[in-house]
Amino acid sequence: MKIQKKKIIFASVLIAFAAVFISAYFYFSPYYPNKEVHTGDIILSGNDELIVEDTKFIQQGNIELSGNARLVFRRSMLVLDNIYADAWGLEARDQAQFIFEDSTFETRGWLDFNFYNNSKALYKNTRVRGSKFGPWHGFFDSASLEADNAYFGGTANQEVIWNIKNSPGIFLELGIADATADETGLKKGFIDSWSFPNRGEEGINYKITVENSTALNWGSFVAAEGKLTLRDSEPFVICLPIGDPYINETVHLSDLRPGLFEDRIIEYLDTRLRLVDTSVERWCLSTWNENTLYVTDAVIDDIRHNGGNSRQFYERIVAEVAVGEESAQIEIKNSKIKGDVTAKDNSVIVLINTEVGGSIYEEGGGKVIVK
Repeated sequence: MKIQKKKIIFASVLIAFAAVFISAYFYFSPYYPNKEVHTGDIILSGNDELIVEDTKFIQQGNIELSGNARLVFRRSMLVLDNIYADAWGLEARDQAQFIFEDSTFETRGWLDFNFYNNSKALYKNTRVRGSKFGPWHGFFDSASLEADNAYFGGTANQEVIWNIKNSPGIFLELGIADATADETGLKKGFIDSWSFPNRGEEGINYKITVENSTALNWGSFVAAEGKLTLRDSEPFVICLPIGDPYINETVHLSDLRPGLFEDRIIEYLDTRLRLVDTSVERWCLSTWNENTLYVTDAVIDDIRHNGGNSRQFYERIVAEVAVGEESAQIEIKNSKIKGDVTAKDNSVIVLINTEVGGSIYEEGGGKVIVK
């Protein structure tokens, strides 16, 4: 009898464990009764509306929304099947809306969701796979975000409005251009209530409110005539774009490495960044117009968002990916690119004694030259 009782107890434990395992499996791997693979761009305009429900939807192409178009996902998974970094993305313009409810993003490779004019993103009860935050978001003009219980990572510019609450993970990048900001104590962890900009900060026209959410990262880009001071903050991703209104300017930057800075000032042209007891996790750089950038001894997030007839020279750097756009000329020497190298449009990327961990792609008239 004792042996039988032990067998019964052991069997009960196995059954209970199996029940927990199966429940967890279906919680983290929800079942979708429908599956659709779409190859090519999704273009919605005017009053077009596309509603996807209870579907695993694999998108192999761009998504373009304009006019009053609406793209809605409910109880679904959107798999963004990029063949390489920045291959595809989403652009919403005018009064278009992208609505994502009770659904999951699965991303493969870096990609951007950009919102312009008065377009809107509405996220509720969303999850991500393949990255911490899903697609990276850029908001411009008067575009807006309403996010409730959603993972989110993005950059705020111009006159956008973000309202975020109950988020399990956010990565907010603050755009500082022709503006002055002085922020203290932006760190990882729980945020009861936070808003931006604050009293005394000038030239910032966008608004962010965050309630009952968890910050996983912070970031900022400091552009033309931007003045930013960060105090007692971590971990930050700092982006230094060299574009409008600069034309035919040359900038030299060096020793851009991760770490804690007790008091470091970086100044070029009319841009100024000061870091006081602040740690930097990664740096990112971009160059446009006919500007020229020289970078040595740096650990940077990526070489992306460049174009025009810009020229860029990198030596002894480590970067995640390198992407050339428009007619950019990029030289990378004695360095390491962990992921892909992609030349788009008419850009040229020259790799000299540089290790590439991913693949090399040429798109359009783009060229990658390996020496």
